[in-house]
Amino acid sequence: MRGGIALCFAVLCAALAEGKVYTKCGLTQELLKKGFSRSLVGNWVCLIESESGKDTSKQVTKANGSKSLGLFQINSKEWCQFGTPGGKCRMKCEGHKMSLFRKLLLFPDIV
Repeated sequence: MRGGIALCFAVLCAALAEGKVYTKCGLTQELLKKGFSRSLVGNWVCLIESESGKDTSKQVTKANGSKSLGLFQINSKEWCQFGTPGGKCRMKCEGHKMSLFRKLLLFPDIV
C-alpha cells in the first residue's frame, strides 16, 4: 500500500509539473532516473505517449466536468480534487503541497 501511495504522488506530481514535452529518449532516461523498472519502462513510455503525447501540462476536461492531468492523464475525479483535499491521494490537484511533491518526488528539474 505504501508503494501505491508513493506511486500515486509521483504520478500526480508528473501530471501537475510545469509544461514540458519530452522526447521519447528523454522521457525514458527520466523515468529510469526516478526508479522505474528498466524492464517495464517501455510500457510506461508507450502509455505516456498514448495518454498525453509526453506533454506534462496536458489537461483534458471530461464530459462529467473532471479533468485528466499531465503525463499519465490522472483524473481529478478519482485521485485529487480542485479547491479542497480529496480523492484517493487526499490532496488538492493544485497548491503548495503539490509543488513540494513535484520537487521531491518526480521531475524536479522542470519545476
